[in-house]
Amino acid sequence: MNSVLRVLLLAILSCAFTLQVENLFGQCTADVPSFNVNLTGSPAGVWQSPQVTRVGNCCSTTHPDRCVKFVVTLDPGAEAIKFEVVSGALPGGALFYQVNCGPLTTVGVPLCLSGVGPHVVTFCKPGNNNNVYAITSIPAPTAPTSIAVNDGCTGTLTAAGFQPATVTWNSISPGLPGQYNNYLSCASGCLTTNVTAQPGYPTSVTYQI
Repeated sequence: MNSVLRVLLLAILSCAFTLQVENLFGQCTADVPSFNVNLTGSPAGVWQSPQVTRVGNCCSTTHPDRCVKFVVTLDPGAEAIKFEVVSGALPGGALFYQVNCGPLTTVGVPLCLSGVGPHVVTFCKPGNNNNVYAITSIPAPTAPTSIAVNDGCTGTLTAAGFQPATVTWNSISPGLPGQYNNYLSCASGCLTTNVTAQPGYPTSVTYQI
């Protein structure tokens, strides 16, 4: 009678940092250009602004800074955003954006957020450059919860939403960490790996990604 190896997967899916949503709509002057960005239904969506010139101030900035504001609503399947300046003359110096008037984040670097929002994204910089901005929604990573592999067969584990180069698959039970990594066709740098039961396999193996 054939035996079955049950493979369980524990995925570390949450971002390392989150921001609490606060009601900070009033922290910009009335003349700041403002856009509503609704990414509901698009956890991996991209929104682009029309060309716009920064005016006014947000988050305690003062002249000569000029600002633009985006009120972003995310899909429940999203976990982070990336803010970019996609066209127009770039302001000089380092570029940063803020969410809910929180810590400065480098433009182009993703930022984990908590909940669908709305999240108030602001970008302030001296000068009156006419620019187009993009906000990219980043979906939460996903991974299968378990598979069953029949005796003499191979199963496939596939994850999504991770940077492949950062991925490591590692067995955590039973036995010592990594004891059953030899069952995998790929243990690092891959989003997909095949699982093949070896002679003497246990009833189940749990892998962490």
